[in-house]
Amino acid sequence: MQRILVVLFFFLTLFHSVFAQKKDKKTATTVGAIEVPVNKDVSLKLLPFNTLHSDFGAVPYKDGLIFNSNMLNENIVTYIEDNEKLPLFDCYFVRKKDSLGENWGTPRLLKGDVNSLVHDVVGTLNSEGDVLYFTRNYLFDKISDVKKSDNYLSIFRVEFKEGKWDKVTRFPQSSKFFVTAHPSFGANDSTMYFVSDQPGGQGGTDIYVSYYRNGTWQQAHNLGPEVNSPYNERFPFIHSDGTLFFSSDRKSSLGGYDVYYTEKIGGKWVKPINMGPPVNSDANDFSFYIDKPRKIGYVSSNRGLDPNDDNIYQFEMNSPAFTGCPVQIDENFCYTFFEENTTLEDFEDLPLSYLWDLGDGTQVRGVTADHCYTKEGIYDINLYIIDSLSGEVFWSEANYQLEVKKQEQVYINTPEDTVAVGTEVAFSGHKTRIKGFLPQKFYWNFGDGFRSEGVEVNHMFAEPGLYRIQLGVEGMDENGNPDKHCGVKYLLVMGEKMLTKKNKKRQEKFLASLNSPFVLNSYPYLRKGISGISATLGSDVVYSVLLKASPQKLLPDDRFFSRANEYRSAFGNIMEIYDLNTQNYLYTIAKKDKLTDTYPAFKTMKDEGYQEAIVTYRSESDSSLIVYTPIQYKFYYEYGVVEVKEDDGEFNQFVNEVEEKIKIEGEVRLLIEASASKVPVADGSKTNYQLAAERARESKKRLIEMLKERSVDIEKIVFEEDRVLVQGPEYNNDFEENREAYEKYQYVKVVRILKG
Repeated sequence: MQRILVVLFFFLTLFHSVFAQKKDKKTATTVGAIEVPVNKDVSLKLLPFNTLHSDFGAVPYKDGLIFNSNMLNENIVTYIEDNEKLPLFDCYFVRKKDSLGENWGTPRLLKGDVNSLVHDVVGTLNSEGDVLYFTRNYLFDKISDVKKSDNYLSIFRVEFKEGKWDKVTRFPQSSKFFVTAHPSFGANDSTMYFVSDQPGGQGGTDIYVSYYRNGTWQQAHNLGPEVNSPYNERFPFIHSDGTLFFSSDRKSSLGGYDVYYTEKIGGKWVKPINMGPPVNSDANDFSFYIDKPRKIGYVSSNRGLDPNDDNIYQFEMNSPAFTGCPVQIDENFCYTFFEENTTLEDFEDLPLSYLWDLGDGTQVRGVTADHCYTKEGIYDINLYIIDSLSGEVFWSEANYQLEVKKQEQVYINTPEDTVAVGTEVAFSGHKTRIKGFLPQKFYWNFGDGFRSEGVEVNHMFAEPGLYRIQLGVEGMDENGNPDKHCGVKYLLVMGEKMLTKKNKKRQEKFLASLNSPFVLNSYPYLRKGISGISATLGSDVVYSVLLKASPQKLLPDDRFFSRANEYRSAFGNIMEIYDLNTQNYLYTIAKKDKLTDTYPAFKTMKDEGYQEAIVTYRSESDSSLIVYTPIQYKFYYEYGVVEVKEDDGEFNQFVNEVEEKIKIEGEVRLLIEASASKVPVADGSKTNYQLAAERARESKKRLIEMLKERSVDIEKIVFEEDRVLVQGPEYNNDFEENREAYEKYQYVKVVRILKG
């Protein structure tokens, strides 16, 4: 038969008629003018269970490995070129007998429906180990299917149930019109990488990715020219940290297929890096796997004497493994402060502006503030809204403390973050600073396949690109126990012609966004976003102008409020609020639903001399604040009169308000203040004090009568002790001449008060 297997299974790259055709040998360290690193930290050994046939594709499973082999077994034998009798490929399991991987059991066929009458090749297991995706020919029901020239490879799914693999189904992206093969599970089993030669690719076989959403695998998309080449990419393996490993026979390989790796930086795949020897050789190296800690892995290769014989090798990283390394934070003490929910448009046409007080004597006006501190410390940050006309604080939007200190981190120091190709770059780890950690050994990974050791090292990059520099540090903790930490920094390498000032500045901004967990506004400032008070307030919040906070109660007509009372028609009555937390009486004016609506009252009160006035807020559902709605009645008497006029509309309105408050609050406390001037009573029948007291009694009597007429329970009214006053200027037999001066003290006042 002529190359039936080649046509049917050409894609697997491991079969004799494909991998037997090696490329011309190249040196183990260079491809053309590009140097490929030899990784001295990797030790490689041939696993003892390999057979004289082709064995490849090791994947950890339970206490051993599953892998592929065309070793002799009870399955049907087919023929390929030159009439050699060679079995089909099947899936096997081999148990590891010791932790070092020196002793292994005898390989056994996987039980169940994984192996068929055609080729079956292990691919990837889910995180639970009970679902396997693998590669086999699209048609597999009959032995004659293997001879069909259009029986392309496809991906299948099988579940492990009751001790065997069962229920085989096709992967939705499989097709009978092109190859789909070599699946690899990604993050949370919801991402699948695989290869295909479907139309629209970069050439040969490319790597694709599909996402599991809404109960099914979505249409796959090509990873693009950043990963794929005009040649063949095969056997993808996605590591848990996001690194993508794969094999390719592109021009930069050492010979045949080599293992490459790439990762996403800034949402884009970077140029793949050749792993170099000993993982790669001048033969075909493929089917790469490495464990989560990046210590032990497996690779398959036909680097032996027989190019038709693929074998499984175990490799081990001898240097320490560092995973989950954080991106370092720049130590320039520079910040861009901003309030997350505010813009200048909030002020409309009012003369208001933002003012940042940054805690070190620096004040900056504007929505945002850029500032660099000169030393470490704890700084009080305040954001105010300022009346631009007077410079007075209208509103305190935010306050918090910022601790400025050198970051405790592994720190990678370079002269610049953007360098030219072929320029030697000095790297230093001297600024590494972690509390309780004593650094001892420094391990560098330059992201181009090269590594180095030492606190200070130099490295030259041969090709342009974005490189992920990793520094791992071993040392001792404060108790003398071994400890290790690591960090990452991104470095941009550009061609000499591209390294202009304009390009460099633009790229520095991009690098800044990668080299810090903060989103940057303008390099190199760290954006420090805060959520101001306004953004945290509920829907029942009201604003007002606070005139005074006092531990003692003040009456609404206290002399302190005389100027404010003149604006009652514009801004409303003065409100008294008792704060149970601070035990202070708060006196406010101009209750508004919107912050900026309080500005006219704020400005007026400042102009009237209320220098302590500031805009405040409260929640109307706050039970710690007792709000007093001022209700009062004041009546001025003619000389010697004690009765309240029955047709006094203001008194009737006062009675209405008292009645309403009793209905709402259940109880009302009233204080009656009655006053008489020092002008003697004409008939001499009573003193001025007795006159004032009688006015108090008569007003109380009239109030009670009117409330009874409205069926109000009088027990709901609590009268404080009457305040009886005799006041005003001394009498000098000048009543007619100075009537106005005396009559202002001829009054009765009834005021609703709060307890206390």
